[in-house]
Amino acid sequence: MSSNADELVSKKPFQVLPSDGYTTLKLIGTLPYEVGKEFTEALAQLVTSSTFIVVNCEHLNGLPAAWLRSLTQLATQLKPSDKKICLIMVKPELKKAVEAQSVQNLVHIAGTLKEALSLFGMNKARTVDVNFIKPFVMGAQNVLKIQASTESKPGKPYSAHSRDKFPGDISGVIGLVSDAFTGAVVISFPGETFLKIMSRMLGEEFKVLTPEIQDGAGELTNIIFGQAKIALNESGYGIKTAIPSVVSGPGHSISGTGQGPRVVIPFETDCGQFFIQICLSD
Repeated sequence: MSSNADELVSKKPFQVLPSDGYTTLKLIGTLPYEVGKEFTEALAQLVTSSTFIVVNCEHLNGLPAAWLRSLTQLATQLKPSDKKICLIMVKPELKKAVEAQSVQNLVHIAGTLKEALSLFGMNKARTVDVNFIKPFVMGAQNVLKIQASTESKPGKPYSAHSRDKFPGDISGVIGLVSDAFTGAVVISFPGETFLKIMSRMLGEEFKVLTPEIQDGAGELTNIIFGQAKIALNESGYGIKTAIPSVVSGPGHSISGTGQGPRVVIPFETDCGQFFIQICLSD
């Protein structure tokens, strides 16, 4: 069995993942009898606490009777208060099963999180909440600790304008293509900080930003992005794999990062500062 399969099996068969304005209910496999009560209690909480519920069915081929019964009860309880429930990432076999049970008038079906949020009338494409930022913070801390034996401490996130220059002398850039929004993730380093980090990573001292060393900015960005992507996709964001690039030069600008909101997370290390920016399209 693959490591991904092992990870899925080891997890609880459902996860409740709160987000800004909605809650994702992720279903995995089947609902064992021993966790049925816990699942029912979790659904009861959703009735009182959530306006919109997204059910991520990515890991379901069919809908076991226990899941369907509980979800139908949830949808019935939500309907009088005009709350909505929407299934996403629904495979053809599962869609047929839902249609066969004649519950379409109680639950909606959408292909992606973006479509579900549109159905709910939510403009999620223009917001970046703490749940989206956190995986990048944790990814950066983990990658630098493992790859460069460097501890990093995040500062307070702040907003930047889409016209602002990127801080530092070199940036790794990777496209952010998601079921919820598009944009880019940019990780920027002052030259001195970057050279110290690369020296630790590669085990030899570097004092000049050569083209070969500059590629390391893209590699670091790719690894951090990859770790964050795993966590975010578990919440239903549907972020796609992308190829990083590198831009360098003092006060450099980067095209294609979007004209929407930009959130900057500064980090402190004993090598110096660096910055992660999450840039969204309009």
